[in-house]
Amino acid sequence: ALARHMLGSEYGEQDKKAAVLYEYETFKANEGELLLDTYI
Repeated sequence: ALARHMLGSEYGEQDKKAAVLYEYETFKANEGELLLDTYI
């Protein structure tokens, strides 16, 4: 992640958004809808 960050802002924003989306989908899959709704 750090290496991709160091590449600069050319696609840094896209990468960051993709990483956040991936983390969200992983959390959603692991914890489930109910806990996610409670967490938010």
